[in-house]
Amino acid sequence: MPACKITDFPELAYRSVHLDLKHHLDAGHYYYDMIDRLAQVKVNAIIVEFEDKLRYRQAPAVGAANAISIEEFAALSRYARERHIEISPLVQGLGHASYILKHPQYQPLRDDPQSDWAFDPLNPKTYELQFSLYDDALAATPHGKYLHIGGDEVGSLGKSELGKKSGKKPLELQMYWLNKVCEYARQHNRIPIFWDDMLFKLSGIYETTYDADMPAQRVDSIWRANEQRLAQNLPLFPKDCVYMRWNYDTPDIAGNKKAIDWYKTNNLKVMAATAAQTMWPLLPRENSNLKSIKDFNRIAAEKKMDGILCTVWDDCSPHHETVWRGLYNFALFSWNYEDIKSEEVNARYRHRFYGPALADATFEFQNNLEQALVFWEKALLDKGHRHNYPQKIDLIELPDPQKPGAWTNQYEHKIKQAHAEIERYKATRAILASAEKVAVRNQYNLTLFNQINELQIYPANLLLLMADYDIAKNARQKKAVSQRLRQQVNDFTAIRQQYEKVFSKTRFLANPVGYQLDQNGHHHLANGTNSSDWMCVFELEMNRKLNSW
Repeated sequence: MPACKITDFPELAYRSVHLDLKHHLDAGHYYYDMIDRLAQVKVNAIIVEFEDKLRYRQAPAVGAANAISIEEFAALSRYARERHIEISPLVQGLGHASYILKHPQYQPLRDDPQSDWAFDPLNPKTYELQFSLYDDALAATPHGKYLHIGGDEVGSLGKSELGKKSGKKPLELQMYWLNKVCEYARQHNRIPIFWDDMLFKLSGIYETTYDADMPAQRVDSIWRANEQRLAQNLPLFPKDCVYMRWNYDTPDIAGNKKAIDWYKTNNLKVMAATAAQTMWPLLPRENSNLKSIKDFNRIAAEKKMDGILCTVWDDCSPHHETVWRGLYNFALFSWNYEDIKSEEVNARYRHRFYGPALADATFEFQNNLEQALVFWEKALLDKGHRHNYPQKIDLIELPDPQKPGAWTNQYEHKIKQAHAEIERYKATRAILASAEKVAVRNQYNLTLFNQINELQIYPANLLLLMADYDIAKNARQKKAVSQRLRQQVNDFTAIRQQYEKVFSKTRFLANPVGYQLDQNGHHHLANGTNSSDWMCVFELEMNRKLNSW
């Protein structure tokens, strides 16, 4: 190779990845491996959302029994710094505080006594507790520049006695809290970061920042009518805070860009937040959210924003191996934006992650699985989805032996799709088998995807067996099919066990004994059970129904 000089630098100086420990932990070695991978693609920061997975010294009741010690995480932070990655903490409050406020001793700090969601911002003891958690989080991330203080999705404030007596409006209460926690950050030489949705929500503008179907004239009209409310409250906005403009689906719409421009016009710091994983169970979707990641990195570079974060939410707790494509693509576009077609982006990812041979388009298996999971999510349901843990399960009906053919007619569309999914499953299995032979790295990743493929096809197999039962011509045929159906149900235990055996090589599935689940109304899928049953809640319920039948 002839000698050469390469000049290369990023368009965005701060390129961070989100590590959400909300519901489950990985084995310690996996976090070190994660840092090595991120360093290889020049990600230079991590924002870790601890929730109850840090062993807080000053408020030990908050930390779960399996939490990471401050010393352990400080060691990980040093390891990251040596690889040019800066780790900063995210400690949730004002809302998203269920991991704290579910504990009886902290219930008096609730804004709404009936909900563990949000703190009372006017209770002085709120800050005693929050600041103690900040102290420990900063000790665990000694080389970080930022303190992310959350602050999003607080639907209603002012329900406490102090709130009612104050007469303060929700936005005033929000900003009172924000200024208090920003002062803490200032005193501890950290720059505060704040999710910004409530500022626009409480000013009547928020819908314009995410609704892609809203006509441009309507967007302009809403901003003209409400922008003065933002201006009136501008003195309440801490000037040293970074306002994180998050949009995980539609960043390229007019309202979102107007919000960014408003910050820039008013000399406020603003970062972008995109997502490699939002609320998808088992596996991220939409080509690993490529378009949204790509668009927001372009916008962040064009508007010279103060950085960008790629979130990886643990609400549905897919294995972290499933998000690497999104994170590699984020690293690509946050370093230097190019308008690269999705096929080329995915080919580059497969090349870098698995080895040169997998760059060929014939090895595109992940999009196959994404499409398969669209059917898997609802195949056994008449209504509902898997994005939250179900409060009510509305399963499909079972065939009526007295009405042969009626069930097949009722669920004709599901049966047709189930046949298509069987073919997709076979094709994906073949691609993965070939990939495992020629990949030179990250074999575990391929093994995990193979098990996802084996798990997701189960509903399709059930549907086709029920269809066979429904159209069986006589009692002998029905009995034979019912035996096959019973065997399929019995086999699910082994299918699930094999998936969990692979899954749990790096990620722990069950909560520790005595763990108290969050009580809020968000009903995250991964917060549904202390065991791993939340992963296959519909399959388990259908199997019970079939066994009873």
